Amino acid sequence: MDNKQKISDLFIEKTQKEDDVYELNNFKKKMEAKHKKDSADAKNRQNELQTEIKKLQTELDQTTEDLRRNEKQVKQLYGENQRMRQRITRIKQKKGRVDQGTKMCKNCG
Repeated sequence: MDNKQKISDLFIEKTQKEDDVYELNNFKKKMEAKHKKDSADAKNRQNELQTEIKKLQTELDQTTEDLRRNEKQVKQLYGENQRMRQRITRIKQKKGRVDQGTKMCKNCG
């Protein structure tokens, strides 16, 4: 091969390598832009999830508080139920002791 052919081949190779570098730089820019976008999307999603977690934690706390109050109310109602049963039992016992011949008004029992 003569020198002109070698120079021509080297020039073609150089041009191809420059095109490859150009393409790689474009690809790199696209990947950097995609990475930046994906990072921003991930950060936004993370913030959304943190907000949702806080909301769910608040709901859980409220539900727990409601449950505690309801359990307390159930205990009070159960105690009141027991007192009413005892009262009914005492009234029935008292009614049985009253002389059958004695008339009583409705208020007295």
